[in-house]
Amino acid sequence: MRIALKGGGCSGFTYIFDFISDVKDNDKIFEFDSIKVCTDNKSYLFLNGMEIDYEETPFKSGIKLNVPNVTRTCGCGESIAF
Repeated sequence: MRIALKGGGCSGFTYIFDFISDVKDNDKIFEFDSIKVCTDNKSYLFLNGMEIDYEETPFKSGIKLNVPNVTRTCGCGESIAF
């Protein structure tokens, strides 16, 4: 799985999630049991220290990202600023 950032959204950046079969030469790769997560070098500068969790509440369920470098998020939670 690839996690990256793209310019845009209300706050400046949006997350990109993609399932890939090949990684790029400069990608940072992290392994958690049988799951590999990669990111490009530019996104890594912003996402370093990120925690990935799964959240299930009565109102929503899905992946929850905790990125310590984020200074602001939009109301819908789809974009972030650093």
